[in-house]
Amino acid sequence: MAGKTISSNADGVLQPAGSYTLLVNATVDASAPFSTTFVMPATVGTAQPQLLCSKGSLTGATPNAACLASAPVTTSGPPVLSLTHSASPGTVAPGGTATFTIIATNTTGSAITNGVLATDTPANLTLGTWTCTASGGAVCVQSAQLTKASGPLNLMGLNLPVGGSLTYTATGTLASTLKDGDSVTLNATLNSATTGATCSTGALPCAQPATVKIKVAATGEPMPVPVDAAWMLAALSSLLLAGAAIAQRRARQAGARERHGK
Repeated sequence: MAGKTISSNADGVLQPAGSYTLLVNATVDASAPFSTTFVMPATVGTAQPQLLCSKGSLTGATPNAACLASAPVTTSGPPVLSLTHSASPGTVAPGGTATFTIIATNTTGSAITNGVLATDTPANLTLGTWTCTASGGAVCVQSAQLTKASGPLNLMGLNLPVGGSLTYTATGTLASTLKDGDSVTLNATLNSATTGATCSTGALPCAQPATVKIKVAATGEPMPVPVDAAWMLAALSSLLLAGAAIAQRRARQAGARERHGK
């Protein structure tokens, strides 16, 4: 709007405490920075020279001075999406399980309401039920995919405001027929039809794989056991209790033999 002049003449009489509104529709130039302030000066008519400006820093200024009013207009760029994908643990035995976690985020720019999050269907992997956690104003998509016993994701209409994230998690079971050294990869993609949208790593769609490797324990080589797992903690507790009971029984038997010996 630089260099443009807009004129308007109010018809009739402007009463004390009255107002006159001039509505201006403006198009922000594509090259404008993300935060732009437009300043539009308004000049009091010369027919009323006794009037004073009462806007902003010009309060009490000389008659017929220009009253300056400004309206901040904040512009935003296109959305920039990011996608992370992980599998834990990264190595399992044949028939073992791994947890897949997919996080879709809108890092900057403007909101999207048409995001698409999907995974492929790799062989030798059975996916369990997906769960969703939203943050930053995002909304979890209610989809039949999230209530299926197993299957890939294929979610449409993802709502991701700037700074919003959606985290999807599912447990996958790997085939028991897999051999040592095999691996299974689950690929995830995030896309949007929003004009100008990009991925933090480049052009859309964002794509991230998560791979689980298969390791078969060699003879005499035990597989690592997750000691923080609930079933392992229960097993360790049972072993400790059994050991304590055996020790107490042996102590009682030794005491009895000693008394009989006397």
